[in-house]
Amino acid sequence: MSVEAAITRLKAALPGADVVPVRQLVEGESAIVDKTHTLMFGAVLLIALTVACSVLATLSASVLERRRDFALMKALGGSQGQMMGLFLAETMLLAVGGVAAGYVVGSVAAWVISEVNFNTASLPRIGVLPIVLALNVGIAAMAALLPARVLRGLEPARLLKGE
Repeated sequence: MSVEAAITRLKAALPGADVVPVRQLVEGESAIVDKTHTLMFGAVLLIALTVACSVLATLSASVLERRRDFALMKALGGSQGQMMGLFLAETMLLAVGGVAAGYVVGSVAAWVISEVNFNTASLPRIGVLPIVLALNVGIAAMAALLPARVLRGLEPARLLKGE
């Protein structure tokens, strides 16, 4: 039996009723869901770009504020690798700490929102954590490249003299 024949019979049996095949409704809802996914993906990319710019600005300011400290470490015999390692370790520690705090706060917020609005608990998905951690560590590492280049070009004698 074809869909059109069934629709014709239902319209005849139910005058005044709006008979619409479910397929059309599902296709319409699917289009809305696809547009929502595209919008969410765009939002995630915009957020990642904003985070990268914020981390870059913060790390650059940190290096500029502490360049005398780094120059002193270099003057006292610290190698370029040790300074870079220290800076990158600090950056990674901040990234991992930020992900952990964000996961806990976000999970609690999602649980509260789902309880208040939908009367159902939204449990955290632990499978998301490694992906988010990898992406954030990658963003932090890329953002640390420019400030790390500034560290490489430090001249201890000039900085410690106050020039």
